Amino acid sequence: MNFRQFALNNVKRNGGAYVGYFLSCVFVVMMFFLYAILMFHPQLELSIQGTEMRSWMITAEAVLYGFSFLFLFYSMSVFLKERTKEFGMLRILGAKSAQIYHLILLENLIIGMSAIIVGLVCGFATSKLFLMVGADVLDFKGLFFYMPVKAITVTFTVFTALFSMLSIFAVGFIRKNNIIDLLQEKKKPKRELRANPWLALLSISCFILAIGLLRNERLELETTITILLLGCIGTYFFYTELSVWMMQQLRKRKFYLWRGTRLLWISDLSYQLRDNARMFFILTIVAALAFSVMGVLLASERQLMMIYQKTPFSLEMTSGRDEKKGLKESLKIDKILSQQKIEYQKLITHSLWVKKYGMGMEIISQSDFQSLISTLRLKYETVKDDEVIVINSPLYAFSKKEHIDATFKIGNTPLKVKKQYEYQIFSECSRLAVVSDPIYLRMNRLFPKSLHHLTISYYIPAWKNHRVPHDSEIKTSWEIGTMNSDKLYLRGDKVLNYINDVPLYKFTNFIFVFIVFILSLCIVSFLYFRLFTDFYHEREFYRKLSKVGVSIEELKHISTLKMAVMFFFPLIIAAMESLISLSMLKRHIGLLEIVVPSLYGIGVFFCLQLLYFLIFRSRYLKKLNQWMTVMK
Repeated sequence: MNFRQFALNNVKRNGGAYVGYFLSCVFVVMMFFLYAILMFHPQLELSIQGTEMRSWMITAEAVLYGFSFLFLFYSMSVFLKERTKEFGMLRILGAKSAQIYHLILLENLIIGMSAIIVGLVCGFATSKLFLMVGADVLDFKGLFFYMPVKAITVTFTVFTALFSMLSIFAVGFIRKNNIIDLLQEKKKPKRELRANPWLALLSISCFILAIGLLRNERLELETTITILLLGCIGTYFFYTELSVWMMQQLRKRKFYLWRGTRLLWISDLSYQLRDNARMFFILTIVAALAFSVMGVLLASERQLMMIYQKTPFSLEMTSGRDEKKGLKESLKIDKILSQQKIEYQKLITHSLWVKKYGMGMEIISQSDFQSLISTLRLKYETVKDDEVIVINSPLYAFSKKEHIDATFKIGNTPLKVKKQYEYQIFSECSRLAVVSDPIYLRMNRLFPKSLHHLTISYYIPAWKNHRVPHDSEIKTSWEIGTMNSDKLYLRGDKVLNYINDVPLYKFTNFIFVFIVFILSLCIVSFLYFRLFTDFYHEREFYRKLSKVGVSIEELKHISTLKMAVMFFFPLIIAAMESLISLSMLKRHIGLLEIVVPSLYGIGVFFCLQLLYFLIFRSRYLKKLNQWMTVMK
């Protein structure tokens, strides 16, 4: 038997430990390949949004590739650390350090190349189905099957480089050349756990400081990076110090501790948290990023539909400097709508645009407001010369509201807020101010011509807001949208805005839903790998417990609690970090509601995790039961 056959047999012998690792590698390669097929699809290059979609695809591929490297690197380091005794035995039999390094290189190359080949074959076999699903979800016709030569080349090249780098890095994990150290690595007794209270306090301080920075009115790049660093530092010391300190405090409560099996699983859990702190930290950071991205995407898509539903006017046009020519140009739109027998109401509104509280405010007269009231069926209101009615848009999360009876100035005119309420009137208008006709005429004379605007709005009752636009509405909107000129240009078209943005949102959701699914599988592979390697050390612990009278049911209870902590504890911390951050960031990114959509995404992720937990728990307890039966 030569050295290559020895390495191959070694992989086969450790197949039980490698199976989860290998299948995860295959799945990651397959998904990377399928995304590459979509990214290099000829039809995508011909689409209007092909360039933007491809940039999202490249981002998704980079995220997937980066996480693959992180997952494989950590899994390999854990597995090689568990095999130190095996390497010590090889040294006793006469193997040199260079031969052990060669063995590790061959093993990783065998697993890596096998995963690449199997992943490409599985990806090619499912590519037709993937393109069909993608075309259906994205409403993108013409995603035909083709021979993905470029996708195969890119996938094979990048993952060959990945596994080659990992194989080279792997030799650095076996640093001990002393045979005694290698043989006794796993037999060294664990030190008594003692948390550093100052580092535990540092963890709490980092979280508090990060939340304080999130409350700033503006977030600069340096502030954002600082918040991320504080979150990472706080999370790391939470697992290494703060959680251990909390377990120490719990162990002091003897009234609670000396009941049932609590002493056993709480004591063991303290060591488990410290031993797996690095893994929990990585899983928490990755899961928090996944939850945050998923929440932003779901909230953005929901807000897009909300904007479409709450925008009352189907079309809004703005004239150039010559208002008469703009009004004359709008007759062409009237003709198009009349020819297609579309009933409409046309409103002409004069306004002044000013900047107030860092945002735009549109000022209109009471006369123009009355025409809006009759069309949109708003409550009739009158204003005096020293009063103003403020209408805030419900579609702008960062619009600042003035308190009723507050006084503020528009230009040099002090006005008292008579009433304010929320209603969306004009698109791209966060705040509308209604003043009396005399005040408006005075402002009209004082304000420069560049701030004067004429808006021609079309209210079309047949174009319902509670449904997606029909093909006839899209066709009409396209025809009118091509009429932009220096005399009259499009200010807002809710149909065009909707159909232009929806495909991109669907595409990004389609991409990142698969990425989140892949991340969930990789996280489970992390945990499976850890549970499998820990079982061979903990089974002796379980055997000793059974000798002192602990029943098999109690052992199963202890194992279930430990598995539940490993599966759900990092995700709960990640979900809390993500929800707190998103709830405080929504005003900075212009989203109205982000917590509820995020909870939907996190709920789906937890359901997947629960399914994996039940499957792995069943297998783990079955293996434990077999071991305990044999030892009897």
